[in-house]
Amino acid sequence: ASRLAERHRDWRFLNLGVPGTALSEHLYFLRNRHAEIGSPDRYVFFVYTGNDLLDLFRGAPGEAAPERKVDVVAHADEASSSQRFLSRVNAFVYYNPVLKRSYAIQLVRRYLLNTLNASAKDAGRVPLVHPSILMFDTRQQIMQQQAAELLAVQFRRLDDLQDRLGFSSLVIVVPNVFQLDAERLQGMTDRYAMQPRDVDVLTPNRIIADAASGHEFRFLDATECMAASGDPRELYYLQDDHLRDAGVRALADCIGPAISEFLVRSIK
Repeated sequence: ASRLAERHRDWRFLNLGVPGTALSEHLYFLRNRHAEIGSPDRYVFFVYTGNDLLDLFRGAPGEAAPERKVDVVAHADEASSSQRFLSRVNAFVYYNPVLKRSYAIQLVRRYLLNTLNASAKDAGRVPLVHPSILMFDTRQQIMQQQAAELLAVQFRRLDDLQDRLGFSSLVIVVPNVFQLDAERLQGMTDRYAMQPRDVDVLTPNRIIADAASGHEFRFLDATECMAASGDPRELYYLQDDHLRDAGVRALADCIGPAISEFLVRSIK
């Protein structure tokens, strides 16, 4: 946003990003506060492949959360009762709308998850799974299909809001570190006892692209450009799967021209 503001000084920009939110919550905000913030005629939405699809399972404010159709345990049929209990605790901390917003709590959850999985691996037990991995797991087609259906609902809402409120939109896909860093991907598959055939890191991108097809908004996937933007260890945090400052700058370079073109064409 700051780069766009410098490039187009005669335009007004608002950064409405809120950590820990998904498209359903973005549209809820837009529906209720569009006029309050000046009735913008253009919006840019970001969908992060790391967890934004899973975050749709929280539902929008005021709506009941959709029921997940699978357990958050790898090889659930082989899991013990204690592992099932721990998986429910893991999922609760991950999906809870209050706990989800605390970076410290999620970092502790992840540390404990890795510690428990290391112990389980040594003992020959099945590991617990970090929820965002489900979108990469080829065995989780039921949950992936449900995520696709939830996203399709939000894209239809976006179409409706565009028509009713008179604005245009650009939806941009931001890649996860596992899609760009083969070493981190290997570490992830080893940690969760996954075979190469169990992993397809581009599944989220296909879900998003398929859901976006035929809608009235513009669409851009930044994954290919980000993959050519340098060492992913410099772009992403090592203990987290989000972008560092260098990654944010690389993303800005990838999407800046498309956003500027979208803004200029919308004005015309």
